[in-house]
Amino acid sequence: MNTENKPNSLTTLFALFDDTDIEGTIRTISNGVSIKGTNIWMLFCSAILASIGLDTGSTAVIIGAMLVSPLMSPILGIGLSVGINDRSLLWRSIKNFSIAIILSLIASSLYFTITPLGEATSELTARTSPTLLDVGIAFFGGIAGIVAGSRKEKTTAIPGVAIATALMPPLCTTGFGIATGNLTYLLGSFYLFFLNTTFISLATYIVVRWLKFPFKESADATIQKQVKLRIAIFAIIVIIPSTFIFYRVIQDLRINKKIQVFITEKVNNPKRSVLRWETIGEKANKSLKIYIFGEPFSQDEVTSLKEQLVSYDLEELHLDLIQTGVPERERKQLSTEIQTNILEKVAVIQENQQKLNKEKDNKIGNLNKELVQLKGDPKRLGNIVKEVKILVPEVATLSFATLMKIPSIPNDSEKTQDELSKDPSYIAIVSFTGRLSAKTQKELIDKLELFLKERFETNSLTVIVQ
Repeated sequence: MNTENKPNSLTTLFALFDDTDIEGTIRTISNGVSIKGTNIWMLFCSAILASIGLDTGSTAVIIGAMLVSPLMSPILGIGLSVGINDRSLLWRSIKNFSIAIILSLIASSLYFTITPLGEATSELTARTSPTLLDVGIAFFGGIAGIVAGSRKEKTTAIPGVAIATALMPPLCTTGFGIATGNLTYLLGSFYLFFLNTTFISLATYIVVRWLKFPFKESADATIQKQVKLRIAIFAIIVIIPSTFIFYRVIQDLRINKKIQVFITEKVNNPKRSVLRWETIGEKANKSLKIYIFGEPFSQDEVTSLKEQLVSYDLEELHLDLIQTGVPERERKQLSTEIQTNILEKVAVIQENQQKLNKEKDNKIGNLNKELVQLKGDPKRLGNIVKEVKILVPEVATLSFATLMKIPSIPNDSEKTQDELSKDPSYIAIVSFTGRLSAKTQKELIDKLELFLKERFETNSLTVIVQ
């Protein structure tokens, strides 16, 4: 007897038909599709609230904006109109949905244009890389929305669906991308919004057909098959980019897990504290930057750590340790915030030093090239010497050299280029015939410097008397 009752019990458990209000559902969604009057004000307020929440990183404000937003109705209208073959409702839904998108983008773009903040917060960044998980959220959220909306006795599910599917935040993030000219934020967030819209509408269409809502306009079996095929193809096309993004996210998670294991096993110890770590760059230029507070690693230990990256499948990462030496007793007395600030300053100093070294190497390289050119052109040097002896007959010998002064590391990195540019590049070593008074020699040196600077096309030249 129990076996015979199981199918009936299971059917009853998942039954939706008995409590379905078909006429009421169609009427409610059709009436809510229009974006005018009150809905316009709600839409504008929702866009501004969402923009403020994204700008300040306030989750509570963002949730409030999602609850106020009237965007869900035209999206449900699109799915319902396709499901019951109502062309008039489909046109009204698309038209009002387009109006809502344009108005929301205008409001959010204006806000992010005039806001004194306008930085890319974590809330904004989180809405630029949609994945397959977002597809699942939109699809099942859409199912929950249409199922709850089709009941004779309404439930509190609609506000939850509005929060879960999160339509207004990605649209306002698109406004941020427009206001700042950031194409990554613009395209990524609008794709998330489009993805949510598509799969909420798809879920609505599937539930409407499952509940056997009557067609408003007759449609034969061939047309229905064509509609289903087109919807399936469109859904697959929309979902493809999110699949690649999801794969990339999974790969990043795997790498991050390996990094965490590497830090736990090889970097962390009682003498040192790893405050934080981050990966910077892409592919071949990707580096792992670890901020360490405590006893510094020796050069041999750093080399060993870099070699051990291979055993953790992290050989593609360049290891960059930002570390400072502080006795353990003092380290325990410092707050985490102070430790972080110290390490950040250490990182800045190291970056300045690298920048200085790079500029120095470039400067030396350029000077060496010029020197090679001069040495490779003895005729030119010979002509210059002849010209000098004609101009200043007192000159007995004249030779040339280059000099590169390497300055100490400045506290202010902005002075680096200025210091380098002021260093002498050329030295002219001269000797005079006979004895000359100090005044005469000074006049001749000035005359030589003026001539040679013009001849070598440089202001960095010094004349030295041998």
